[in-house]
Amino acid sequence: MNKTLISTVARAIALCAALLLTVSACGRRTTSVAGIDGQSVSGGFIDDLSADAKNGLFAASENDKNDLSQMRQAVQSDRAEIYIGKYYDIAVLDKAAGSVWFSNPAIYDSAVFSGLSDSGKAETLSQVSLTYYDGANKEHHLSSFPDCVDGAEKDNVSVDYGSDELTVTYRFGEKQEEIVLCSAFVTADFEELDRIAQEKIADGLLTMTDYARFKTAYSFVVFSELTIADQTIYLSDYPTLKKLGELYILQKNASDVVKKVVSKVSAVLGVDSAYIQEELKKIGLDENVLGSQSAYFEIPVTYRLDGGDFLVSVDTAAITDEKDFYLARVGLLGNFGAALANQEGYVFIPDQSGAVIENTVTTTGQSYLDIPFYGTDYGVNHQTQDEISPYAPFPVFGVQAAGRGYFAVVESGDTFGGVTAQAPNGVIPYNAAEPWLTYYTRDFSSVQSPPSKKPDFKFSVRYHFLYGSGSGYSGMAGYYQNYLVSAGLLKKRELPQSLSLNLNFIGAIDKKQLVWGLPKNTLVAASALSDIQSFAGTLRDRGIGNVNYILKGAINGGLDYKIPSKAAVEKAVGGQKDYQALYEALQTAGDTLSLDIDYTKVYKSGNGLSQTLQISRYLDKKVATIADFDPALKTKDTAHAAYMINPLSYSVIVDSFIRNTGGKVAGNLFVSSVGTYLSSNFNDKSYVSRQQSASLSAHSLKLLEDAGYTLTVDGCNVYTLQYAGRVADIPVTGGNFALESYEVPFVGMVLHGYVDYYGPALNAEGNYELALLKNIESGAGLSYLLMTENPTMLALTKYSDMYNISAEHWLERIETTYRELDGVFGELRGCTITAHARLAENVFKTTYSNGTAIIVNDNDSQVSVDGLVLEGLSYRVVKP
Repeated sequence: MNKTLISTVARAIALCAALLLTVSACGRRTTSVAGIDGQSVSGGFIDDLSADAKNGLFAASENDKNDLSQMRQAVQSDRAEIYIGKYYDIAVLDKAAGSVWFSNPAIYDSAVFSGLSDSGKAETLSQVSLTYYDGANKEHHLSSFPDCVDGAEKDNVSVDYGSDELTVTYRFGEKQEEIVLCSAFVTADFEELDRIAQEKIADGLLTMTDYARFKTAYSFVVFSELTIADQTIYLSDYPTLKKLGELYILQKNASDVVKKVVSKVSAVLGVDSAYIQEELKKIGLDENVLGSQSAYFEIPVTYRLDGGDFLVSVDTAAITDEKDFYLARVGLLGNFGAALANQEGYVFIPDQSGAVIENTVTTTGQSYLDIPFYGTDYGVNHQTQDEISPYAPFPVFGVQAAGRGYFAVVESGDTFGGVTAQAPNGVIPYNAAEPWLTYYTRDFSSVQSPPSKKPDFKFSVRYHFLYGSGSGYSGMAGYYQNYLVSAGLLKKRELPQSLSLNLNFIGAIDKKQLVWGLPKNTLVAASALSDIQSFAGTLRDRGIGNVNYILKGAINGGLDYKIPSKAAVEKAVGGQKDYQALYEALQTAGDTLSLDIDYTKVYKSGNGLSQTLQISRYLDKKVATIADFDPALKTKDTAHAAYMINPLSYSVIVDSFIRNTGGKVAGNLFVSSVGTYLSSNFNDKSYVSRQQSASLSAHSLKLLEDAGYTLTVDGCNVYTLQYAGRVADIPVTGGNFALESYEVPFVGMVLHGYVDYYGPALNAEGNYELALLKNIESGAGLSYLLMTENPTMLALTKYSDMYNISAEHWLERIETTYRELDGVFGELRGCTITAHARLAENVFKTTYSNGTAIIVNDNDSQVSVDGLVLEGLSYRVVKP
């Protein structure tokens, strides 16, 4: 393992700490940020090549070697080589394994190639794909094949061969200033051009083929012969057509290739800018009528090697885009390592806990799945639940087929990126994964023009090759764990030898009550601190320990809170005195008490909040809010929306909390939302990119850690992990999309043995037994959401859906579940998860480094696997 590994994420956070001007003066409400968008670095290669790969078991076939011989070697190192082909396709030779990886395997598979349609070729022969919008907000898609190179006459690609890298620049469309076109000619002038053309052809200055294409690009339009509908259309562009009677008019749908030929021939014929202006005067036009301006983009893609790893990057500052078009997305190497349906394997995607799409998957519906890293950007004004993206806490993906696989980590620009998983359909024969970057963020609630400030970040993907038994998602998880540890992003925490139990207690809530005969919102206790202390005493008397108690809504206005610039314990729950008593009782018992603070969003004004400076804005400059969605209507529940805090204020709020709180609260904090949500701020005066937001979030956690607090972070966005003493609410299931073959506990596999982690509150799930089994499969601690008062008090409040959280009701179930699982997981606390496998439909096996295996049956009915009989919704522990 390379001990010098420093990942881009770690570098970005370090850079943030160095460049972030944290302001401690009381009058300031935001910080200043500069240069923290992060850049890719080398030094991340981990040498974990398996023995069978070293012995040549996965060496290239003779066909692969022959295909490679048709390509040009461009970059080489001691461990690998990069080749480039005629379609600007890429191949990587892993010299240590002797294995070859192709970016576009269809090019070298004649059986597949011959069966591809035009759209199939565009999908499978391209290295770059684009999505952009025109001035009418219409979506367009381009692909490097055939829009840059078509294997025939079009070749708008250039290659720069460096000493240790290869840069391929793809040009989509033509620069308008390089195209000389006259949109129409009067008949006499067009016929004169024909005479000139014959002379040029005779002199060898013009080919018959090019001139023929020039002539066919113009239609001879006779007004009297047009239909009434066509007359109306032509008159809108050429008002004098009726008077002139006829014109030679350039076809509006002429392709870029045709326009390029017309421009070349025009230059030979003497049709220059001055000629065109005179011609337009004859027609009665002030300017050319060429229809919509053609889009033009230049995308430079750089390929490098780091040891045996393949690195692909795009520097957005080097992208050229037309101001009249809105470049939204750039996709890279969408077919790298792609597998056919007859090859055993799958695509691994980071959807929530993780999921796989098997190569044999068949679908009659949508054949792709888009997953943005870190989930939805709530700085964009999403109107319906359908616009909310799957949640992906890790910027990774992978492909496995025929006993080998690759695992990809997006090291830089990850906050702007995502991955699209593509399953075979009638057009595309491959199962594949395409990483992509967002160039300009788009808000579909309104039509936007491209921002004046161009994006300036580097998007970099590291491909690491795996072989044999380590090529599947279990091997990917093991590699990623090592990667994060080496990068300093995942730290080994001291773990007690007993099962962790996380109990979240609701503190104070707003409830309408009659005050002097008038209805008024008042704070009332859903859980009094003294009652929580009594409940903790009962658990302790029953022998339940290692409990982390989290107080939600105990400070600053309850669950509908103000910003936590201080920690004022609400009198409704018992005030500071009862808080201190609870803290001391739990500390004496060996339990912990964590106060919930959230500085990413706010429900109430106060505590020094500046609504002008400290509230984020959407792209349309409206105030940014975040809310749950109505399950029936799938629209925002605006009655319980929170305002989103400008990320530039995170450190200021945290600094104020540290200064104003002092020793008034325990040394444990539950920092909610910061590990789950990652949002931009599009306020022109205080713009914060998503990458900057991630760095600001990480820096705020560092401030709390440096102040001596032990942190529980919700969610597990990777940039928060190094500051997390515990991680709550990790996803233990996938998104359950129809395209996915099955879910895998990838998150738990990466975290286990290093940090305490908990799944979502079990009693808040629809099916307790199934939720518990997914928790067990992931190796997660137990978590519950509770209140000490009768839940009927929540009626007619914003929290009426929290009906199943009575502490008294759940006490017996918590005790029973804990006692049962403590005996299983207590001895596994320091173990890592070495393997996970699906044994049968909804039956999974998790294996730990000490040899213990746990098999779960998620089916309602009995199953027989591995010589064992498991009842429905049950699990079995198998000792080595």
